[in-house]
Amino acid sequence: LLYSEKYSVQQFLGSFGQTLTKTGEHKYTVDSAKLDKLTKDNLYPGLSELLVGWIPNEVIIKGDTHADELIEVNKVYEEQRSHFDPVKDYIPDYVNMDNMDPSDSAKLSTSNAEINNTVMQKTAAWMSKGGIDEEWDAYCKQLDSIGLQDNIKIWQKWYDTYTK
Repeated sequence: LLYSEKYSVQQFLGSFGQTLTKTGEHKYTVDSAKLDKLTKDNLYPGLSELLVGWIPNEVIIKGDTHADELIEVNKVYEEQRSHFDPVKDYIPDYVNMDNMDPSDSAKLSTSNAEINNTVMQKTAAWMSKGGIDEEWDAYCKQLDSIGLQDNIKIWQKWYDTYTK
């Protein structure tokens, strides 16, 4: 029920009769003026991209300016996305540390803390002082020395386990 089209659309944009009207099979219309007013008053009636649901591809929502804005913003990435396989080039949500054996999960937790600390400090230094070109090779070696390649191998192992 939670993932039904009817409830997913309402979670996304608000309730029928308030900001949303069903106009046909897989077709809905948003009262953009009302939605904009509620949004400006900090009373957004839906969960937007935080919804716990699924809106099928055949759904058409007229007046959803938020979606139009996202489509426009994402156009700059179309070229990059054309080079990615949506199955092979992304780690699915279900491949995560909760589904790994405890020793791999512990290794990742330990090394991730050190890797993230190193990355954050170096990123801040480069943003404030520059020097990325001169320091890049040493930075990559430092990340490898604290376990980056080992992390990659662990993630690859579990990716292969769950996707093959």
